[in-house]
Amino acid sequence: METSVSGITTLPNILFDRSTNNLKAIVDFDFGHSGSPLTEYLYSFPEFYGLLLGVAEPMNGLRDLILNGYTGATRPSLVVGKTWEVALAAEGAQRPSTIEGADIVSDVWWLGQELLQFHWMIPRLHERMSAEDKERSRNKSAMRLQTYLEHWGY
Repeated sequence: METSVSGITTLPNILFDRSTNNLKAIVDFDFGHSGSPLTEYLYSFPEFYGLLLGVAEPMNGLRDLILNGYTGATRPSLVVGKTWEVALAAEGAQRPSTIEGADIVSDVWWLGQELLQFHWMIPRLHERMSAEDKERSRNKSAMRLQTYLEHWGY
């Protein structure tokens, strides 16, 4: 039986058998969050329209589609996401639409990401940013933080 354990499933990590077009492996060296199926959706699957964002980043309705199993998805640009959802469902995989509280967990996760942006802890990235880029980043984070607080009634 073929088995997949992954922490970050992105196209560069996926290996296919060229002769059959079958998935052979998902390569990952992190294993940082393999214990919880939901956390996979907070890191992975952006190419498949499956990255679960918080309420502050609805991505043109994508968040709701992911949380509701892509029901009602009609835009041609979403065919990959809908296909991904159908394939996961066919395998009985847990996904945001089947995991109770996925919306709350994603909101708390992404709130934390706004509170401490990764680039603030990497001086070489922060130093390369112009003053205008830093200001835009701060404003964007402030708007998202405000959205979360309002969402929770503050």
